[in-house]
Amino acid sequence: MVSCSKSEDVENFVQGGAGADLKVIGRSFDLKSSIAKLTYTQVQAGFQEIVFRHENGAGEQSNVMYDGRYQIDLLSGTSTPKMNTANLKAGKYVGFDAVIAPGINHSSFLCEAEYVNSQNQKLRVEFVTSKRIDISYASRVGFVIKEGDVYTFVLTFILPTLFDNVDLDNASVKDGVIQINATTNVALAGQIEQNIAKAVDYAYQINGVSLPF
Repeated sequence: MVSCSKSEDVENFVQGGAGADLKVIGRSFDLKSSIAKLTYTQVQAGFQEIVFRHENGAGEQSNVMYDGRYQIDLLSGTSTPKMNTANLKAGKYVGFDAVIAPGINHSSFLCEAEYVNSQNQKLRVEFVTSKRIDISYASRVGFVIKEGDVYTFVLTFILPTLFDNVDLDNASVKDGVIQINATTNVALAGQIEQNIAKAVDYAYQINGVSLPF
């Protein structure tokens, strides 16, 4: 993770910059996924730090956009507490970093789904972890925020990617539930934890217009 200075936090951004919102959502389908028989009922992620990397001409400078404990429902896109609009400096930004860590419900990532296995049995999948997971994105060309713009950074979790290389058919099952956590189906939990950062798709919008990185 990039180190962050409290002098650059959201309460002390230079006035007259750009409005910045963060939108975090989940997408429950992926045409490339081999896990087609999952129906997601609850997916939540905890965020503790969200950072934009600002290029100041003499190297990168880190600006903290949000610094706290937020629990985000990926199916509805809502955050508890609400993430208010921040004020970013105008200028060029070259990347993004975030820490997924225990939020207000004490888990860093939680996913519950219904799964139909190879024997056509309907099972419940419950994955939870409290591990810290860093996600990072470096833009190929950077993106410029102008003073007065309204900027939205969108993180989309491609939910089927969470289960890439996760063999649910051979997982241990108890009372119709596949529990995946630090003590049960531990190897599967480790694979999902590795997949979380890979499951994120990044986009941004300026004044409602989507632009590529």
